[in-house]
Amino acid sequence: MAYIGGKTSLSLIDKPKKTRNYLLTVELDIKHMFDTKNDPQALEFYNTQFLERANALAAKYNKPKVPILEPGNYVSFIYADDLFRYFMSFETIYDGMLVDEGGFSSYPAIVAFYGSQIKILKREIIS
Repeated sequence: MAYIGGKTSLSLIDKPKKTRNYLLTVELDIKHMFDTKNDPQALEFYNTQFLERANALAAKYNKPKVPILEPGNYVSFIYADDLFRYFMSFETIYDGMLVDEGGFSSYPAIVAFYGSQIKILKREIIS
């Protein structure tokens, strides 16, 4: 079970004048998590296959190289979008990943790769 929170406007068409806080209780169906902190194969995949592609693109556009991920670390939120796009470019065993949010939480963010993996159990508007 996971919890997702945020703000939503009262109208989806008009510019929001007032927003409301919400909390969703969800069930995630992730069968094979990409966990670079605890899975040596995931770390090896990141540091070889993903970095090869990411650094080739970085070189093409004169951007800095993506650094090697040291053992015991989750994927940084800085590179998570690129890694997600990489996973979506081919068929893979992974269907979710754990992401370090850069000090916002002591727990990693859970990223499901497909909307069908998320089942909403409860919706709440909170004060």
